[in-house]
Amino acid sequence: MLTERAPDPSAFNCVDASEDDIQRTLAMICDSFDIDLTQQFCLRPKDNLADIYRAMKKYRIGDDMEYERLLMALTDLVGEFDIAELTNDINVTVQEVIEFVSRRQTGNRVT
Repeated sequence: MLTERAPDPSAFNCVDASEDDIQRTLAMICDSFDIDLTQQFCLRPKDNLADIYRAMKKYRIGDDMEYERLLMALTDLVGEFDIAELTNDINVTVQEVIEFVSRRQTGNRVT
């Protein structure tokens, strides 16, 4: 899915999050979905996690607990949360995950 894309960090300029939150969340998504970290900026804000999952799964027989790994990593980073804070269905984008992390991180930061 990502091999035909060039890395483009500027694609994330439209995302309402700090550079640190963007990079942290992209690294988390890459780790959860077994995407090489060097391809993190080959992801795009509008990429749907379900599409990424289907693209990765077609080369394997079994599920590798991608969503579960992502949810555990999110919980480790932002604390316990209701999944409805992130999405109401399976169609969640990379941008939505980044902005969720940013909102939760902003709420956890001491000013």
